[in-house]
Amino acid sequence: MTNTDGITWTIRTSAVNNELRGVAYSNGLFVAVASTGSGNRVMTSTDGITWTARTSAAGNQWFGVTYGNGRFVAVANNGTGNRVMTSVNGETWQVRTSAAGNQWHSVTYGNGLFVAVALDGNGNRVMTSSYSAVADAPVISSAPVSNNEAILSFTQSASAFAGVQLPTLKLQIAKRLMVVE
Repeated sequence: MTNTDGITWTIRTSAVNNELRGVAYSNGLFVAVASTGSGNRVMTSTDGITWTARTSAAGNQWFGVTYGNGRFVAVANNGTGNRVMTSVNGETWQVRTSAAGNQWHSVTYGNGLFVAVALDGNGNRVMTSSYSAVADAPVISSAPVSNNEAILSFTQSASAFAGVQLPTLKLQIAKRLMVVE
């Protein structure tokens, strides 16, 4: 359903007939997550009216989704260590490790912190993540120069990039002569 005043609602057609559980919006994109479906447990829309099915990072029961600090984050109530998924564009998703195997139902972002809450658990029904694009950014591990080329290699130890293949860049170095008078 869509609405501009919060009072009168209009039915819209979803891209999938899954049990949709959560929706978030940022940067011109709505993202909805579902607890059922066959690989298509994410939908996106630029206008809230026309929706496109997307592939989730895992076949979990996704319940909550939010946006913050440059990424969408979704949480699930089932899975094996993979009850969190993230996306920088809402279309391509990566599995992340949850802090506990709880039934995570809701997630939000504020004051530099993602906060998720769970339906179950024993004293551990809240998990947080403070991903920082600057603090967790990949760093140059080497940059040898040979024949006017520099090959930059990157490393990353932060969990945000764990298991992600980081690129190697090759740069051409131009020689310039500068005369100062």
